[in-house]
Amino acid sequence: MIFNRMTLAGTLACAVSTFSYFWVGLSWAAILTNIVSMVILVHSFYVANYKDKLHLATQAVAIVVGMIMLPLMGINSGGVDSGMPIWFVMGVIVTFQMVSGVRFYIYLVIQILIYTVIFLVSYHFPEVIPPLARTGFFIDAWQSMVIVSLLAGMIIKDQNRIYENELKKNEEQRQQLED
Repeated sequence: MIFNRMTLAGTLACAVSTFSYFWVGLSWAAILTNIVSMVILVHSFYVANYKDKLHLATQAVAIVVGMIMLPLMGINSGGVDSGMPIWFVMGVIVTFQMVSGVRFYIYLVIQILIYTVIFLVSYHFPEVIPPLARTGFFIDAWQSMVIVSLLAGMIIKDQNRIYENELKKNEEQRQQLED
C-alpha cells in the first residue's frame, strides 16, 4: 500500500534528518519538531494498519504533517535558505497522492498559502527564521534533495507498477472475452 510505504519512508527521512540536525547543531526546536513529525507518522501507520482507519490516517498526515509540521520545521531550520523548499514540494506531492475530492483542492490551496507565507516571512523578516551555518545549509539541502528524490521516485515506481498490473488484468480479461 502506498500509504504504508510513504509513512515508513517519511519516518526514515525524519530519523535521518534528526541525526543531521544534531550533527549541524540546529536548535532544539528544529530537532523536536522533526521528532514529533516522526511520532505522528508512526502513529498514523499504526492507525491505518491496526485500527483499520486509513482515511483518518491519511488526513492526519496531510493536515498535521503537511500543513503544520513541515512549516514549523521550515521556520525552525533555516526557512527558504535550507532544504525545506524541497520538503514543501514533497508535502504537495503527498497531498496529490493521498487526498481526493473537494478536500484535495482545499488542502492544496491551504498548503500553498502556508508555504507562500513562510517564503514571504523569510524574505521580509529574515530575522524571524534562524539561519543555518554554511555547512548546515549544504548538509540539509543535500540530504533533503536525496531523500525527497528517493521518495518521489518511489511514488512514481509504485504508480507505474499499479498501472502495469491493471494493463495485465485488462489484457487477461480481453483474452478471456475473445476465447
